[in-house]
Amino acid sequence: MVFSNAAILNAIPPIIYTSAGDISNSCTGNITIPVAVSNCSNVGAISLALNYDNTKLAYEGYQSPNSELTSGMLIVNATTDQVVLSWASVNPANIGFGTLIEFNFKANAGISTSLAWDTQTPGNCEYSDPNGNIFAMAFASGGITIAANAVVVNAGSDESIAPGGSVQLNGSVTGGTAPYTIQWTPTSWLSNPTILNPIAGPPSTTTYSLTVVDDAGCSGSDNMLVEVTTAGIDLNLKAFLEGPFSGTTMETTLNTNNLLPLNHPYSGLPWYYSGTEYVASIPNTSITDWILVELRETGGGASTATGGTMIAQQTGFILNDGSIVATDGANRMHFDVLITQNLYVVVYHRNHLSIMSSGPLTNVGSTYSWDFTTGSGQAYGTNPQVDLGGLYGMYGGDGDANGTIETADKSSVWGTQAGMNGYHSGDFDMNGQVMNHDKNDVWYLNVNKQTQVPD
Repeated sequence: MVFSNAAILNAIPPIIYTSAGDISNSCTGNITIPVAVSNCSNVGAISLALNYDNTKLAYEGYQSPNSELTSGMLIVNATTDQVVLSWASVNPANIGFGTLIEFNFKANAGISTSLAWDTQTPGNCEYSDPNGNIFAMAFASGGITIAANAVVVNAGSDESIAPGGSVQLNGSVTGGTAPYTIQWTPTSWLSNPTILNPIAGPPSTTTYSLTVVDDAGCSGSDNMLVEVTTAGIDLNLKAFLEGPFSGTTMETTLNTNNLLPLNHPYSGLPWYYSGTEYVASIPNTSITDWILVELRETGGGASTATGGTMIAQQTGFILNDGSIVATDGANRMHFDVLITQNLYVVVYHRNHLSIMSSGPLTNVGSTYSWDFTTGSGQAYGTNPQVDLGGLYGMYGGDGDANGTIETADKSSVWGTQAGMNGYHSGDFDMNGQVMNHDKNDVWYLNVNKQTQVPD
């Protein structure tokens, strides 16, 4: 009698299909491209790169990310001719069949072009499971044709006004068939919402959408922002991050290698920051990374500066010399707030432990200052910062940003990203590569460290 060995059956995940939507002979140049996926289940990380012809298309932003992406960190970046999406989470996405996200473009009239997935560059287009295993994938490009006389709407550039001020909006439309029906929304605080160039005077920062419908019924829409600024305060802040620190400054490798995203990475768990700060390009070669700053105001000491005393948040950049600046890469952060009590500042980073000033910020006029780098005690708590050799900085290694450097940061973050290149939370030394150095030289040295920022 002959016995055969028992067969071991391994379930092979189905192929994940990704396609960019086609648009044929569109009567408008203001177009939205849906990214459709199928068999997209148990996904822990996504990297996508979509190439476009920038002589025919201009990227205008994204909208409607799938609800399965809300639990993780979603970053959408744009270079001159490529839209790059990256997403990662400890909670796998189970989209199945549906729309992953939508990209907005402004197209020239009369063009014919294509959108092509960059499958040739390793790591640019891939899906992986929570353990880092890469799925089998297939990608379909999209085609776009725009009518020769297409309606193309431009809401104009963003504007800034002082409280009580006003500004003329500079909407325009080309193509289509006159007469046009023009509508700005919201209609509030506009001199006339049915003309291209109304006067706007909103009391607070407002996004206006311009929609134009031509005589043939074809419509296009575009958005612009009117920002209302106040006297407020400026922050003169300085801090260091342990991971990229070298000698007396921090490395700017992520910046040098064009890996920094153009929009901030703090919209997801655990920050849930709702601001929409975005830059057209990284404005300064000295930038190390994005940073999130929070103001807390209280009549008491540092221990009373809890989360409930938060009055404002803002993202900006941290430079290699530790300076924290606004999104223009040069000027101090400005907050439209009135301070009547003690002001404390909290600094958050995506993979370093957050810190809070140990005392109220000092001010000269409307400029409030604090330097965390001169001593560990500049941050609230007991040994709240790491000694960098006479200077002090934020502890690195908190990959999931939950406030504790622990095993999960190695297994669930570093472990699932090991070997990857790019802008990843497991890249603790921030050199663009998730490698053993991140685990051994940063995470391991700080295991069990916790943030001491009051809840």
